[in-house]
Amino acid sequence: MAEFLFEIGLEEIPARMIASAEQELAARVKGLLLTEKLLGADAVVRSYATPRRLAVALSGVLDRQQDVTEQLTGPAWKVAFKDDQPTPAAHAFARKAGVPVEALAKQTTPKGEYVSATVTRAGRSAAEMLAEKLPPELGKIYWAKNIYWRPGKPERFVRPVRWMVALVDSAVVPVEFGGKVAST
Repeated sequence: MAEFLFEIGLEEIPARMIASAEQELAARVKGLLLTEKLLGADAVVRSYATPRRLAVALSGVLDRQQDVTEQLTGPAWKVAFKDDQPTPAAHAFARKAGVPVEALAKQTTPKGEYVSATVTRAGRSAAEMLAEKLPPELGKIYWAKNIYWRPGKPERFVRPVRWMVALVDSAVVPVEFGGKVAST
């Protein structure tokens, strides 16, 4: 199990907003890791805040997601196969599932016979997932008053971002928000 540290440095945050922002950042990061199945059962979440920084540290973070095998159900068998030949519906479902048409199987349900496919999706690394999904979570933090500080850019935040640190153990996670990329 790994440790994850995220710290964001800002210009001075109004004092009345610090405590709620600290709690919300911790809740959002923990929720993200839980949703992505990257948080172990023994995880510990700690958050910190000062007028110029917000931080959250989590221990018990998994290095990568588990591989997931799922059964996808597609169109009715009689629509997907005519005279044992695949129709465009079967080809479209196979393309969507990422399997060859020959790998499609017949699944009997109470509603009838349907096409199905077994798909295994490889788990992604914690660093890759955090780099992709943490910036939108930062943008969702509620602030009583927030500002645009980069002309023509969509980010709104309480104050301009000056720096960020994002580490899984000792590896830098390239989280990008507000024109800044996390570093050490």
